[in-house]
Amino acid sequence: MTTNETEKESDLIGPPTPWDSSPVRLEQWLTREAPHDALQLWILKQDQPRADELLLCNGFSEETVASWLAGAHHSDTLFQRAGAEGGVQGSLTETGMHNGMLPPDARVMAHMQMESLAHGRAWYIIAARTGEPFTSREQEIMASSLRLWQASFNRPAEPGMARMVVGSDHRLLHADPACRLLLLHHGVSFQQLIGWIHEIHEQRWPGGADEAPHDFAIELGDEVYWIVIRRAACIGLPDSHNWRIELRPLEPNELVPVGRLADERIALALAYIHDHCNKSPSLTSIARHVHVSPFHFHRLFTRQVGVSPKQYLQMKQLQVARWRLRSQRVPIGRIAKEAGFRSHGHFTATFRRVVGVSPTSYRSRSS
Repeated sequence: MTTNETEKESDLIGPPTPWDSSPVRLEQWLTREAPHDALQLWILKQDQPRADELLLCNGFSEETVASWLAGAHHSDTLFQRAGAEGGVQGSLTETGMHNGMLPPDARVMAHMQMESLAHGRAWYIIAARTGEPFTSREQEIMASSLRLWQASFNRPAEPGMARMVVGSDHRLLHADPACRLLLLHHGVSFQQLIGWIHEIHEQRWPGGADEAPHDFAIELGDEVYWIVIRRAACIGLPDSHNWRIELRPLEPNELVPVGRLADERIALALAYIHDHCNKSPSLTSIARHVHVSPFHFHRLFTRQVGVSPKQYLQMKQLQVARWRLRSQRVPIGRIAKEAGFRSHGHFTATFRRVVGVSPTSYRSRSS
């Protein structure tokens, strides 16, 4: 269970971001503030942009994007000027993006914000429309939005949280400073961490083609971290998807860290528990999902994970609740229900027994 699953769109305050909001909501907000017919948002390498660096695309065909990536970006004068000047205006003809859905003289504005001079990576947004040129106000909205997205990605509002974007081939596209410091602290490289995450993800969610968020806990040094990973793609070109990964530190005994397992059935059972913990699946239903008898499954799971399926499910439900109490100002009754507890009273009693304080006290202590 993740931010996107538990936090309603109405809970979000201020302009939406590419990682905290649905693409539809983000596009609706941008269309309202700076009306346009087509838009792209990237976090790209200027010398060699790739399809998986595209975060949002609307109104541009896949063929247009593929052609631009194949070499048209070298003759895109607006792209080059944005890299030198920050924000520019011009016509669609100057971009080399022969859209087909817009006339060549369609008006275009583009903004680029450098992220890393050393790696040549930048945030880049381009919007196009027929009719009047973009106003100075609309240009400032796009430029400010780009700076806001960069700043909010690099400094998440949630204390202790770190995040990164990984390409379709598991290369690092971008990581916030907190993530870089975290790995330096533990003496772990990005490629090591990305390798561990994808090894676990691919075992528990084989194929990994869905865009639903998934989660698990891993150990880094002597600390346990909650990993949330989501596959995202805004176009259907080959290798155009990327992975949005969030890391959050967990409290002692909050959730058992489990890496890659020898028994694929237990790995799939862990995935099922994480994906359905808000529905409190029974031992029988979990065992049925992995085609094992309940008795045999209980023994296998307990031996390999270290706790029983029932204990693990409760830990997972409480972990979600603890995170929401720490990070979200939503009613405790709602947290209890959405974490999978049958009543507010059942949640409060279980929380107090396991954590040692009431949910209200825990929230006050964490604020």
